[in-house]
Amino acid sequence: MNTNSTKPTTNDTQVLLHNFDSNPALLGYTFTGTNNSWDFTNTASFSAPTSLTDSPAGNYLDNTNSFATGPVFSTVGQRGCRLVPQLRLATELGFDALFTDSSADGGTTWVNQSGWSGSTGGFLLFTLAEL
Repeated sequence: MNTNSTKPTTNDTQVLLHNFDSNPALLGYTFTGTNNSWDFTNTASFSAPTSLTDSPAGNYLDNTNSFATGPVFSTVGQRGCRLVPQLRLATELGFDALFTDSSADGGTTWVNQSGWSGSTGGFLLFTLAEL
């Protein structure tokens, strides 16, 4: 009798980790879009001292549609890849949102992985998106 296990292995590999701790400007992020104000901040972060924010000077502007795009990296040969963003959110529920997207072709086309709208009440939200 052959038995196949359904228990996942514990061999995790971090392909990319950005905690923005030192010199975040050199990580390769680009910021674009309408009313774009993405930048790095030292005001609040999961891993001090720095985090990524869409509105370092206060509230984002009306009609904002902006993008923070991280550097291209490969998951070739990897299985069960996950995107694990940690975020603090304060948007108008049902009207404004934050989305995480991924690209399998170096940024030519994008697939939405997850999205959030509303507020985390000032707390960090740990999320998971299967890629």
